[in-house]
Amino acid sequence: MNDRHMTREEVIQDVEDRLDSMPPQELAEAAITLSGYLTRMTTEIAQATQAYYKKWCEIREYAHITTDGRAEKEAKATDEYYKKKKLTLDYDATREMVNAIKKKLGFDEIDYRQTGG
Repeated sequence: MNDRHMTREEVIQDVEDRLDSMPPQELAEAAITLSGYLTRMTTEIAQATQAYYKKWCEIREYAHITTDGRAEKEAKATDEYYKKKKLTLDYDATREMVNAIKKKLGFDEIDYRQTGG
């Protein structure tokens, strides 16, 4: 990692590219940075979910759709659904990366203790 502010995507790419060669301190910093992104993403997901729900209601009401399933099908073709879905998938991928980093740091610590440093 470097001193400039990296985007979530850049942090993930950096970890993926250098996972085996990154010092533990940098891995920990990446996990902390990504955890910060997760916190911000929860707000974005909540806002996107609300926007999607409003769009779903709008579709149901103004298109005179009589079933929730039909409204859901129509709503999935909107930008609001795409944004909500993408944010959710990005959140999940980021959370998985944080978990992978934590697991790697744990394995590295076990190796360090077993080999005596």
